[in-house]
Amino acid sequence: MNKAFDYLGRVTIPKEFRDRLGISPEDKVRVTCANGKIILEPVKNFCALCGTSDSLIYTLYDKRNINLCDECLKVVQNYVANRR
Repeated sequence: MNKAFDYLGRVTIPKEFRDRLGISPEDKVRVTCANGKIILEPVKNFCALCGTSDSLIYTLYDKRNINLCDECLKVVQNYVANRR
């Protein structure tokens, strides 16, 4: 299947592929480049503040899981501590 990029560099992933991989609107994907190919991988767990999927250490269970990485958790804790 061939797809064209739009003027902003976007391409639509076919619904069949999104359904097969369980990708929904607002889901994150990791974009990498290897061996002359662009690779998209679904990322289900990511930091709610910076978007990284590395070093996730804190999860807030609300209506959905909200994850924070080590670095962002420290920033939030520092912010809260300095507001007192």
